Amino acid sequence: MKAFINERKCPAKDEICLVLTSCPQNAIAYHPDKAARMGGRIEIDLDRCDGCGQCVADCCGKAIELR
Repeated sequence: MKAFINERKCPAKDEICLVLTSCPQNAIAYHPDKAARMGGRIEIDLDRCDGCGQCVADCCGKAIELR
């Protein structure tokens, strides 16, 4: 299983998002994007994600799920 983000549920910006530092595989990153709803996107590198679920537990908006 891999982690996926539902951007509609995501309430955070890069400076307050806990999942950016909680992933033991460093598979989560913030990418500035002026066209994005929050001025940027939080993205998961599926090649690095091992499906541990730590990001799911730490996501304050319940925007991440394992599939």
